Parts: sequence; C-alpha cells; structure tokens
Amino acid sequence: VTNYNYSWNNPNLDKTATATLLSAGIYNVTVSDNNGCIGVTSATIKDPGAPVLTLTSSDADRTICAGDNVTFTGGGATVYEFFINGKSVQGPNGLNTYSTTNLNDNDTILLKGTTAGNCSGVPTSLIFKVNSLPTATISGTTGICKGQSTKLTVNLTGKATWSFFYTDGVTTFPKIMTNSSTYPITVTPNATTTYTITSVISGSCTNTGIGSAIITVNPLPTVDAGKTQTICNGSCVTLTAVGG
Repeated sequence: VTNYNYSWNNPNLDKTATATLLSAGIYNVTVSDNNGCIGVTSATIKDPGAPVLTLTSSDADRTICAGDNVTFTGGGATVYEFFINGKSVQGPNGLNTYSTTNLNDNDTILLKGTTAGNCSGVPTSLIFKVNSLPTATISGTTGICKGQSTKLTVNLTGKATWSFFYTDGVTTFPKIMTNSSTYPITVTPNATTTYTITSVISGSCTNTGIGSAIITVNPLPTVDAGKTQTICNGSCVTLTAVGG
C-alpha cells in the first residue's frame, strides 16, 4: 500500500489532501510517497471582487403620478432581488427587471445582487416621489324652466393649478383653468341635460371626473288669453285665459 504525504504552502501549512479556508491566491502542494517520489502542482483561486450593482428606472426623474407603471432594471450581478421599503417583491432569481404600478410617495426601491461565485454587491436604491391624482366632482342637479339658467359646481382636489373639460353629452366645452378648488359653471340647457367632467389635470397628472349633474328642463305652460275683440268706448269685456 502506497502512503502519501501532503504539504501545502497555505497559511495553515496543511498536511492533508485537503486545504481549507483559502482566500484568493496561488497554492502549491507537494506530494511524496513512501518510495521517495515527489510530485508538485499548484492551483489558483481567483477573487473577482464584489459586483458593482446598478439600478435604473424607466422614469428618469423619479417623479410619477399615482398608478403609473415604472420598470426598474438592475445590473452588475447574475442573481437579483428587489425590495420596496424593506419587503422583498421579486427574487432572488435571474430576472434583472421589475415593474409595478403600486408605488406610494417616498417609497424606497432597493436592489440586492450576487454573482455566480456568490459574491454580494453593495445594495443600491432609489426613492420615488408619487403625486396623487387630482379629482373633479361635479354637482348641481336641479330643475329649471325652459329659458332659465342655473349653476353647476365643480369641486377640485389635488395641487393647483387645475384644468378640466366638461361635456353635456354632445359637446365637450373648452378647457377651463383655475387656481380655486371650487369652480362655478353657468348653463342654460334647452332640454334636460346631464353634465359630466371628462378629464381633470393637475401638474403632470390626469384623472377622470366624478359624478354628474342632471338639469331637468321643464317646458313653459301654453297660455291662451282668448280671441281679439273689438268694443265700444266705455264698454267692458271679460277675457278668460286658458293654460296647460
């Protein structure tokens, strides 16, 4: 039976076939047997260094409106994991992109990554500004007589200045701009009409309107005061009006 002796040049100067706890470097091992034969060989352990992680988003200025879709792209690793406010939302896996429409204001998106050698990079992150969507609620349902006017009210939320469009179901009226959160509109419909807001804009954020205002137009009564009559000076006559 041939017996072998091992001698490594690692810091521990291991004397077994296995050298452990090795860092990057070149390691020589000398092997001798009981016949006095000696063999020498070496092995190299490379340290590629920690990966440098990158994180970019489809929105360069990191300012969006609520509900906008944002795609994040990671680089520098082979395995990625995405987090929002410390909670893992994707990975760890080989996918380096993550998309969401559910960001809130000041959310932090963080990326962790490792290489094939299980080397971890320094996590990198982005913070997003998410603007709430404006709202425009129209009200003023009432009944009027034909030929009369009435006022509708548009209540606005969000950040001034607002602009909005409204329609009577046939015509979309020109854009209205205002710095006031309450805006009156005077209308004079010829027939019963439903008014709605088609869109409202605040900054770069757009939303649809809320609610409707129905103006019921009541017809004027038909009045007949009777036939034209001719009378003598000083005489009297009775006229009877008929309406309906």
